[in-house]
Amino acid sequence: MLTWCMEDWKISSKRRLFMLPGPSEPYPEILDKLQNRVLPHYGPDWDKAFSRVREDLKKVFQTKGGIILYPGSGEAATHMVVANMVKPGDQVITLTNGFFGDYINMAVEAFGGKSILVRESFGKAMDPEKVRKVAVKEKDAKAICVVHVETSSGVENPIREIAEIAEETGKACIVDAIASLGGSELRMDNWNIDICLGYASKALGSIHVLSPIAVSKEIWDSIEEKSQYMTPFFIDFSAWKHMRWGGTHPVTMPTMNVLALGEAVKIALREGLRNRFRRHDVAGKAMREGVRAMGLGVLPEEEDAAGTITAVKVPTGAENRIRNLMMEKFNIMMGASLGGLVQGKETYGKGELVRIGHMGLVASPEYIVPTLAALEQVLPEAGFDVKGSGVEAALEVFKQQPKEWINGLMSRLMVR
Repeated sequence: MLTWCMEDWKISSKRRLFMLPGPSEPYPEILDKLQNRVLPHYGPDWDKAFSRVREDLKKVFQTKGGIILYPGSGEAATHMVVANMVKPGDQVITLTNGFFGDYINMAVEAFGGKSILVRESFGKAMDPEKVRKVAVKEKDAKAICVVHVETSSGVENPIREIAEIAEETGKACIVDAIASLGGSELRMDNWNIDICLGYASKALGSIHVLSPIAVSKEIWDSIEEKSQYMTPFFIDFSAWKHMRWGGTHPVTMPTMNVLALGEAVKIALREGLRNRFRRHDVAGKAMREGVRAMGLGVLPEEEDAAGTITAVKVPTGAENRIRNLMMEKFNIMMGASLGGLVQGKETYGKGELVRIGHMGLVASPEYIVPTLAALEQVLPEAGFDVKGSGVEAALEVFKQQPKEWINGLMSRLMVR
């Protein structure tokens, strides 16, 4: 007989700091503005707010195309994109060097596509020349799919070069920018990206379970109204563009999530995208220099490392011990390594990596320095001999580039 009590439903009252690969620490300004405010998913106030968020997101994606705000996780949004861009029998080049590249490959095959897999070593960026050779050879391939920042490894892939290859070889370019949108340089129209999906609670620093998807103007304009939608109909692009039943979206929207995302985008635009990208670059370098100074390693080479997440090599078997100590002693949450997919053999550094996110709000010394200080204290308890001061190494990076994080702080305080 199933029994339960109220104790089973209690959640820790401790305030945790999210130094995670996602969800990221939300901006306090967003949480403050959402208090005691409820908005239904229809009516003139909602229509105006919804339209404003989509228009502002075009500036972040740097596109003149269409914007879909999909009320779901990044994985669900990936399925939506693949369902619309890949038909049974379509040949698709999928690039992978980690968990989420493999996930896209699985989605392509799930929707009946014939995947042409281009694999790079875990922890290494995709090689554009290797991609070019495959793209030229596979003339019938319809698209190239690639992850911008592979959060399983902390690698940033050369999206601009890959998008150029797709354009030169007449293929659509589909980009998973879930862990990079708002934190890494991304110019959708200038780089000829056709479909790009992001996420609210990664580098944008909003609350989770909302995935903005940008569709290039060329593809958006070509979406025709259908007499019958695909099943389920709400993942059909045409259902979001041609809503013959009226309204601004084909499903009930999480209005509070959308309003939160609107505030996050406003903060990003106030800071300025170039300044914001630079701030994440500096934060990433500070984190990497900090962990190296302690004697730990970083998975990718410096030239391949992302500005939004760092994959730290830890002694085999110490991963969970380190993460648990960080939570128990300092209320700081860090990400674990990822296990292999059902049909894959890759373990993605299982048991040997701690993934530290520095996205949005926490891409700043006010969060990175305390995290490194805490890590210095828990490592000896996990059996690791700390070689030097990660705090001092990180501060040296921040001292050399002070205006990036100061401007980021001031831009938040100026938002109204």
